[in-house]
Amino acid sequence: MFMVNGFAVDGDAGLVQMLDLAQREVMRSFADVEAPPMPLRGSQFRVLAMVPRDGGRRLTELAVIAAMTKQAMGEFVAELADAGLVTLAPDPADRRAKLVSLTPTGRQAADAARDVLARVQQHWAERLGAAEAETLVRLLRTVAGVS
Repeated sequence: MFMVNGFAVDGDAGLVQMLDLAQREVMRSFADVEAPPMPLRGSQFRVLAMVPRDGGRRLTELAVIAAMTKQAMGEFVAELADAGLVTLAPDPADRRAKLVSLTPTGRQAADAARDVLARVQQHWAERLGAAEAETLVRLLRTVAGVS
């Protein structure tokens, strides 16, 4: 048994539970950093961050990176295109494929999102201590298979 927000929870506080609780706590900490209000959802910013600042990336590649279907990614990209943050064009290397590129406004939004993420990371480095925060990120990279 372990405690969460003052309530006893049956079972062991194992990896899955701790990752879930940690993710929730990190998401709450976005309110703790001083940042301008973000006009987009976090999921939209994550998609923007997957598009290279210069050039573009195929819709199918975005779907693979995000571990979602091409159709679901297409919906995200369509919303971002409607908001004027990305453009869709045929890929010159394969005209059947769609290339997603940031507009100047999309670049600004992606930069703002990265700034907020950096502020949250700094918040956690201050809260945990730099060495512990680096260890946590290194371990999470290993768990996530990110190089």
